[in-house]
Amino acid sequence: MRNGWQGSGRVRVRNMYGHWISLALLFVGLAVSIARSDASQKFVGGSSCRPELNGRMGRYGIRLDKKQSARLEARTVGAQRILMIVQYKKEWDACGIVKAVIQSSQNDASFVFDSVDDENPGVIVVGTWRTPEISGRSLESWRVYLDPLKFVPISRSLRFVPYFGAGNDDGSDLADWARKREARAKRHSIQ
Repeated sequence: MRNGWQGSGRVRVRNMYGHWISLALLFVGLAVSIARSDASQKFVGGSSCRPELNGRMGRYGIRLDKKQSARLEARTVGAQRILMIVQYKKEWDACGIVKAVIQSSQNDASFVFDSVDDENPGVIVVGTWRTPEISGRSLESWRVYLDPLKFVPISRSLRFVPYFGAGNDDGSDLADWARKREARAKRHSIQ
C-alpha cells in the first residue's frame, strides 16, 4: 500500500471513473432541481406587478397578516401554478414586494387557504387540491411562517375546513384564523 492507494492501477482508474460519473449525475440532478425552483424563485424580491405575473387566468388571494400588510396571492404563470407571499407598504396598494414563492407540482390543482394541519391546528398552512370539487386530503402541503415571511414544505397532508365567515371583509386574516383554531383546540382538549 502506497500513499493510501491499494491494488492495481486499473482498479484506481475504475474507481476514479465511478467517482466522476457519480459527481456528473449529482450535478445533472441538482441542475434540474435548480431550474425548476428558478422558474418561481426569480420573482422573489421583485414587484408583484411584473407583467408575467399578471395574466388573465388563475388569480386569487387572501390576507395573510394585516399587521405586516402581507397577502397570499396565487397566480398561473404559463402553465404553472404558483403561490406568493406579497408584502405591501399599505394594505390596499396595487403592487407589493414578493417575499416568497412556491410552485405546485400539480398543474391541475389549486392552492386552498382553508387548510388545517391536524397535528398543529394553530399554525398557518396551505395545501393544494384538485378543484372545483375539494375532497380528501391535500396533494401538497406547506407551513406559512410570519417571521420571516416564508413557506416550508411539510410531509403531512392537510384537511380542508371551509371558513364560513366574511373572510377578509370582516378585517380578519389567516393569522387570526390560526389563533382561533388553536384556542378552540385547547378548549376541546381541556374538556
